[in-house]
Amino acid sequence: MSSKYLSAGLIFIAAVIVGVVLVYPKYQTFRVSGKAVEEKQGELDAQAALINEINKTKSKYKKAEDDLLKVADLLPALGPKSVSELFVELESIASESGVLIQTINFGSASEQKDGKPAKGYKTIDARLSVVASYGAFKKFAATVEKNQHLMDITDITVTKSAAQKKEEAVKSGVEGVENIEAPAEAKPEEAVFNYSVTLNAYYQ
Repeated sequence: MSSKYLSAGLIFIAAVIVGVVLVYPKYQTFRVSGKAVEEKQGELDAQAALINEINKTKSKYKKAEDDLLKVADLLPALGPKSVSELFVELESIASESGVLIQTINFGSASEQKDGKPAKGYKTIDARLSVVASYGAFKKFAATVEKNQHLMDITDITVTKSAAQKKEEAVKSGVEGVENIEAPAEAKPEEAVFNYSVTLNAYYQ
């Protein structure tokens, strides 16, 4: 019996020695490798979070840049070419609306704030004499108010056109126009008038 116990004890001791010599180092290596993987995964997660934050920041800067461009369109910087550029803008709006500009004059640029001279936005005032049907002028006024460059109409004066005066002269039998044929009566939207318009264009 004692020899059997002795053999079993020797086998157990040998197994322990083998475990210590062969298995334990590998276990330790595995533990170290596991920690290294966890650390690497942590680094990757941190890098991913950093990239995400960078992308968010880029998006914010892009939006801010777009907003600045919109402001630049809404309130362009006042410069030496501002009057000529405003002239081109108004000619384009008039052409699109079917309005004929007869004369246009520009005032000097001024700094305004709530209608009073102040350090703030700047304006150029324009005074136009135009001929248009009522419908065309409504379109012109709406386009000015909705234009990408901020403008507003401050005053409008309406007078009868030469054609209307001529028609009235025919109807009233004014001397010298008795033989002129009276034109067909125009629809309200097609009635042509002379308009004197004052507007402000705004600048940085």
